[in-house]
Amino acid sequence: MRNQGWKFLAGIAILAFAAAACAPATEAPPTSAPTAAAPTVVAATATTNAPATATTVASVAAPATKVPTTATLAPRASPTVAPTVTNTAAAPAGTATPAPNPIAHLRAGQAITITTIHMLDAKTGWATGGLDNTGDHVLTTADGGQTWHDVTPPEPAPTGDQAQPNAATLKVSNASTAWVIYGSFQTAAPAMATFWRTTDGGQTWLASRPIDLAGIGAADFFQPSDISFLDAQNGWFIAHLGVGMNHDYFTVLKTQDGGLSWTSLIDPTAGGPQSCQKTGLHFTDAKNAWLTGDCQGVAPGVFFKQSTDAGATWNDFALPAPAGHPDMFTRQDAGCGTYSLSFFGAQNAKMAVACLILGPNAITNTDFIYTTADGGQNWTSSAAPARSLTFLDPQNAWALPTGEGNNQPPFALSHTPDGGQSWTTVKQLAWTGQLSFVDVHDGWAVAQADQATSLVKTNDGGKTWQVVKAKVAS
Repeated sequence: MRNQGWKFLAGIAILAFAAAACAPATEAPPTSAPTAAAPTVVAATATTNAPATATTVASVAAPATKVPTTATLAPRASPTVAPTVTNTAAAPAGTATPAPNPIAHLRAGQAITITTIHMLDAKTGWATGGLDNTGDHVLTTADGGQTWHDVTPPEPAPTGDQAQPNAATLKVSNASTAWVIYGSFQTAAPAMATFWRTTDGGQTWLASRPIDLAGIGAADFFQPSDISFLDAQNGWFIAHLGVGMNHDYFTVLKTQDGGLSWTSLIDPTAGGPQSCQKTGLHFTDAKNAWLTGDCQGVAPGVFFKQSTDAGATWNDFALPAPAGHPDMFTRQDAGCGTYSLSFFGAQNAKMAVACLILGPNAITNTDFIYTTADGGQNWTSSAAPARSLTFLDPQNAWALPTGEGNNQPPFALSHTPDGGQSWTTVKQLAWTGQLSFVDVHDGWAVAQADQATSLVKTNDGGKTWQVVKAKVAS
């Protein structure tokens, strides 16, 4: 009976993966999709401000960037040689020259859809967006999201044989500095990829040396995520390269020169952490890192891995069982994943743990918030209302279900003022989506419902929300 239960649970999890990864997002106040028009270049405007308090695992990325974990590929064979260095061309001398066919900037006054948002204060922020949820443009705002400057780097536009534009994965440091790389799991992997950096708010971009994806090994698609920088020079990101039988084939790429050159640290065709979906990456220093993930109930226990050699090897970290559930990580009818890892300095961090439990009549979800004050060596836990947590600081956070467990609206937006010890339901919402708060009152959301997407804003901590009709600045 135990093995039969796990087979049933694995089947349900794989079906859930397929629905979550392949279906369009189902969230947001209904709005009309913007009408495409012939784009023209819009000049960017640089702004200045301090970075956000929390350093979070998840980079700002378009909704389409969720990596599928369905059983669509056969297991991989190991190559004869596993190359590690992924750059082949010389570094550019300075600001990148536009590609022969770069993504055209949007026309001034054009209505746009914001797909991800990272606000720095009540006025200043970054986003990805574009027309019809493409998420291929990089944008900045200086008026709280009403108007946006198109500062998209000169990334080559998709060719005719590509199904859709690639989405931009954006990592923001402050109003001046950001990093961008493009990819998609819905198109074949390109031969090369480019990592972009700006230090003047997007007015100019510096291109990396070409990242040789063929040299990494067995890339069926190229979907970057979880860009993590310790400082201006040292950074990492995950490259998702393929899927198959509850596997998320990936590598971690590393830079020591601000993103000009990148080295692959993991062989995606080997064993180790290739199984299960990867949900986040965070480096606390040049050697120590954490990898979060979820096997979606296909295996018991919890996915949480640690590296002490700068990301080259990863070992399971033994999290203590959640408070009040001493057998949660050992029982055979439960599987748990880790999400929303946020560090506040090198020692203090918060993380969500989401558990899928196979009951006699239904599969249920139980969520927890974990806290460490010593860099991750010891953790305490308490109950949480959802696995998707957005932290403003170590005390204030919001929880909003993002469709896990096939949840349907209304979605309960909850807030904690004490680091997760207690939660209060702020609002029942007809939508769900990505949140960005700059203080306990002011926040934005990329709200999604019924395949419509809207940018919405709150001035009272989430009790009320107003639609922001975003457009390209004049």
